[in-house]
Amino acid sequence: MQPAVESLLWYRNAPEQSTFILKDGDNPYDLTGRTLRLDVRLYPGAAGAPLLSLGMAATATAPGFWIDAPTTGTIYLNPPSIAQLAALPVAGEIMTGLLDTLVYDTLLIAPDGVPEPLMEGNIILKSGVTRI
Repeated sequence: MQPAVESLLWYRNAPEQSTFILKDGDNPYDLTGRTLRLDVRLYPGAAGAPLLSLGMAATATAPGFWIDAPTTGTIYLNPPSIAQLAALPVAGEIMTGLLDTLVYDTLLIAPDGVPEPLMEGNIILKSGVTRI
C-alpha cells in the first residue's frame, strides 16, 4: 500500500478528533486485529526519539487511535492532550523554517506484527487565541 499524504491541523488550545475511512476497492477495509502507530518528528529521518508517539487509545476519547467497529474501516484519531501539544516545539524552535509545522507518519500494524505505511505528511500546529 502506498501511504496517503495528508496534512493534519492540530489546534494547541482546542484539539479535535479526525476520522478516516479505509477502503479496499469499493468495500470497507477490515481492521480486525490491526493496530496503528503515529510518530511526530521535526523532519523526516530526524535522529532520536520522536517528539510525540500515539498508539491505540485506551478509551474512545483518550489520545491515540480508536477503532470502534473494525469491519467498517473507520479509524478515529484522537489528538494529543493540550499538555502534550504544549510540549511540542513552537515556531522559533523549529529549524525547518516552516511555521509550527512538524512531520508524521502512521503505520498500520497487522496481527502478525508486520507494519505497513498508511499515512504521512505535515502536522500544522495552530496556537489559537482562546485559552481553556
